[in-house]
Amino acid sequence: MNRSPARALACAFALVLVLAVCALPLASCGGSTSTPTSQVDAARDAAVRVDLLSLAIGLKSCRAMTGSYPATLSQETLGAYVTPWPTNPWTGAPMRAGTGEGDFTYTASGGGYSLVAHGSNGQAISAQ
Repeated sequence: MNRSPARALACAFALVLVLAVCALPLASCGGSTSTPTSQVDAARDAAVRVDLLSLAIGLKSCRAMTGSYPATLSQETLGAYVTPWPTNPWTGAPMRAGTGEGDFTYTASGGGYSLVAHGSNGQAISAQ
């Protein structure tokens, strides 16, 4: 099966989303009350937000190609649709299912899904 049209569409959509996210102002940048640690955490949270969008696009591509969302979300189950696989900015390892900073929680149910990443200080970051 030729997946290049779906991948091209997913890549174009990802580029548009990345550009949109980059255009958003970051409240902590340039603030006089921010510390270097909070600036690093804000940058990591922004990276997780972009990576989460990449995973969401991969999920939608998978559904378009197979007719359903995968039961689990991992590099093994979705790696064909998300290349390169996102890296956890806190650990430097690939993002994975879990509740630690830079990890994500995924649930597929009823023809839909829930995808939430975990940012600095336990902040929930949503893909929708």
